[in-house]
Formats: sequence, C-alpha cells, structure tokens
Amino acid sequence: VVREDKSMNISELHRRTAEEILAICNQTDAVPVDIRSILETLEISAIPFDFTEVEESLPEKYKGSKILGAMISKDKNAAILYSAKDKKDSHRMRFTIAHELAHLCRGEHRHIEFRIDGDLTEDEIAANTFAGELLIPENTLKSVIKELLAPTIANLADIFDVSVNVMNERIKHLDLQDRVIGA
Repeated sequence: VVREDKSMNISELHRRTAEEILAICNQTDAVPVDIRSILETLEISAIPFDFTEVEESLPEKYKGSKILGAMISKDKNAAILYSAKDKKDSHRMRFTIAHELAHLCRGEHRHIEFRIDGDLTEDEIAANTFAGELLIPENTLKSVIKELLAPTIANLADIFDVSVNVMNERIKHLDLQDRVIGA
C-alpha cells in the first residue's frame, strides 16, 4: 500500500513488517535502501547524540557498555537517537536507525528504549532481524546474488551499504550460504 500523502501516524506503524515499511516508503526495490527517505516518509527524526553522560550514569551491571541508539516517541511524534560517535560509520548508523524503527513497529512507542551493545534480549534479537529485513530485503538480495558471477559477503555488503557482519548474519538467517563465497 503506497500512500499519496507520504505521511503516517506513528501508531499506524504498530505491527508493520519491514516489507510493509519498504512498500509504504517506495523502497521495495531500492539498492541500497534509502533509510533517510524512509524516515522522511514516516516523519521520524534521526538525531546524532552523545550518550557519554548517560553511559556514565548507567547502573553497575551496564558499566562499560556503549549505548548505540535510543527511540523516543510520544503521541504522533518519534525520534531515533544514534551515537554521534557512529556518525562517520554509515553502516552502524543505518543499522541502528533500522533497529530502533523496529521497536516502533513492534509497538514499543510509549517509552524510551536504549539499545546497548551486547544486550541480546528477545526484543533486541527481533529488532536486529527486522533491521536486516529492512536493509537487506530477501527478494532483492536473491536477485542481486543471481546477477553476480561470484557474489561474496564483502561485495554484497558494499552493494547494500551494510557491514560485512550484518550481511553475513542475513545470509545465514536466509540460509543462502551455498550461494555466496565466504559465507
């Protein structure tokens, strides 16, 4: 479903899949997916943020953790904060934004949610999976693999503008290791 006015109420994101978000934002066949265009269409801000003071005030069990991103929403407004330290790392920034968008789509929009490196709860794993689905859509990935003579994890990561680690996880998740060199 493609909307004419290109805007969506935050509450309308609840239970949307990555595939639905791509369709709503006209990004289904985009390679790489334009995450900024998605945010613009959904009217969600993405803001670089220095989490240093927050990290220093975390409870003891989280000491030494790096906060990668946070999602904040209220009523019809939402913002995704990503680490200002990652601003130069487009792969990390894109994945963090997609990950936090997943939390909105999962209905986690009435609170502040921090994504902490290494914290792999069930919700975090689901958000990581969503981010992979958003940035590396299955059908698009399969089409690109077919077009390449010798697809590798590294060249697929470059094509989709994601890290090698994210591409490797997506290839494993989709059980496509036999089609990619180095998987």
